[in-house]
Amino acid sequence: MEDQGRSDRCLQIEQALGLADSLLGSLERLTMVEETDYNRIASIPGADVAQLQATLAIIDKKLKYLANASRSGSINRLPNRVLIRIFHILIDLPTDSGRGLFPLPSLKWVSVTHVCTHWRELALPTASLWNHLLLYANAGGPLIDAFLSRSGDLPLTVTLGQGAKTKPSIPRIQVYRRGLRRVIDEASHRIAKLIVEPGFPIDDILRADRLGQKLTAELSQALPAIIRTTSQSTTPKFSPASTSIHDSLSMLLHSPSPRLRHLELSGGPVVAHTLSSGAPFEHLEVLHLVQRGPVVHAECLGLSKALAVLSASKGTLRKLTLVGIPFSDDVNEDSPARAPIALDTLEYLEVGDWPSNESVGTFLSHLLIPRTALKCIWGDELEESSSCKIYPRFHSHPEDTRSVVLASAPGGDMIALHHGDLFINGAIPFPTYSSLFVVPLASVDKLVLTPLINPLTIEEWSHLFSLLPSIRVIEVRDAEPGRLLRALRRRPGLPHLTELDMQYSDRPWSLEEFDPLGIEYTTEPPGLAALLYSVASQRHSQSLNNADRPVRRLERVFVRFDARVKAVEEWEAELDAVFERMREYVGRALYFKRKWGLPDAAEEESERRMEQENKWYLVMKTFQGLWPTKAAYFKRLDAIGKDE
Repeated sequence: MEDQGRSDRCLQIEQALGLADSLLGSLERLTMVEETDYNRIASIPGADVAQLQATLAIIDKKLKYLANASRSGSINRLPNRVLIRIFHILIDLPTDSGRGLFPLPSLKWVSVTHVCTHWRELALPTASLWNHLLLYANAGGPLIDAFLSRSGDLPLTVTLGQGAKTKPSIPRIQVYRRGLRRVIDEASHRIAKLIVEPGFPIDDILRADRLGQKLTAELSQALPAIIRTTSQSTTPKFSPASTSIHDSLSMLLHSPSPRLRHLELSGGPVVAHTLSSGAPFEHLEVLHLVQRGPVVHAECLGLSKALAVLSASKGTLRKLTLVGIPFSDDVNEDSPARAPIALDTLEYLEVGDWPSNESVGTFLSHLLIPRTALKCIWGDELEESSSCKIYPRFHSHPEDTRSVVLASAPGGDMIALHHGDLFINGAIPFPTYSSLFVVPLASVDKLVLTPLINPLTIEEWSHLFSLLPSIRVIEVRDAEPGRLLRALRRRPGLPHLTELDMQYSDRPWSLEEFDPLGIEYTTEPPGLAALLYSVASQRHSQSLNNADRPVRRLERVFVRFDARVKAVEEWEAELDAVFERMREYVGRALYFKRKWGLPDAAEEESERRMEQENKWYLVMKTFQGLWPTKAAYFKRLDAIGKDE
């Protein structure tokens, strides 16, 4: 392939040089002059001069192209497959829309087709670059046609998103409506992935379409003469009501589509309509349905309809999200639908914003979920004692849980199990979520504490330690640890505990003694050091004297104060003395006023900037990208895409 490319380039150079020789001969002939007694008269007509200039421009352009193509180090020397891969990466880059966590895709990559001839000739026939159609902003008819034609017969990904943050105008609604109808009518059989983004006015489009169809029908009856005149002219007829976008969308969602694998709808009636119809999706891999708006105004759906959708794709479904959708239990006790549906391939389950714990408990009772699947459940009802009924069905085998994270991060109440990490978030009281631990979980070896709306008492900490007897590591992130340390000191427990790691993020001076929730720390740095010393010395003594119930001594105590550095500097000498004495009982004990001096200075500085910009940054790192989910982000934090 490369030899052929060099041969073609040599041929182009030879042709350009031949054209230059021919032009030079023409110049010599055209610039011949006739000598007279009075002047020199050139024999070059104006038309020939114009032709020469045009020819010179063509040759100059070709020579520049050949020079660029032959330049050492030029990107055009990269193999085509590498360039195409670069184009694909550019496609995946998000647009700068202010949606930090879940930004919209961008159409800016199309500009690569205008960089140079080589890139354009490479990009236009590569069908895989054109099978992701974004219907938002200025995606009008010509752009839609270009994507549909250039993508060949490849399966399509269609994303319907709102480019602007403001509510779309009526003309923009009409643009969306025409574009959506064109896609559905011409390529519905090719759609493999359909995403209706939060903010896309799908409900407004359907209302506008119904209004347009109604007006068309009324005009057809009231103005027959105009209709007859229009039908005889070259202008198109009024669209009949049977070809409305509502009908087209219903056909897309309710007809078997062998290529449809990913269905993601964030809207109102369209979500309810999809579930209520019992659509025969037999090969879905991802089903993401989010009911927007207050649940109290939403129509309750029969549980049997939703179960029929899940049953049809039970052999392929990997990700399932159902948020804000109230169900009514219409499944009879003796109905075959009462048999649990085994979702053997399921990897992710998210259920949120349901109207009652009874309804979600009933829904989960119909599903058999693999132990390894990620499970996330959230909503206002988790604070109620009735939520205890759903935990046994939500929780996996006790041996699957390796760590427990306690938090009250933005987004509301949530409980999730992800790769062995159990996350408990929000204002859920301890007596309620402690029912998750039906028996002591001996598999849990790490506990992470972050700021809590409902802090645990010393007695509750002691009870939690009895439920998690195998903890080796306790991490504290921007939280008040006083009660936790007093519980460790008051009563012997956690015989395997070897590490205490406490970190406080870099914050403005005015907020140095407040956690991200705005709650003031009650334990000053000297008091914190004293508590750590007391726990370390007590455990060291127990490790030597308690033969019946051996307790391991602490191997590592680490504290990073950062934003609390002002208070630390006032007590620096005392802290140094306490940590020096602590080293007699701990394998390694140290503290930092700031992160200066730690390895990887550039990375640490970047982390500090993130902590200064986002007070929740250090806490959110503990969630490993799990929280907030996309549905929770747009329903709870900011519906227009700007994180609070």
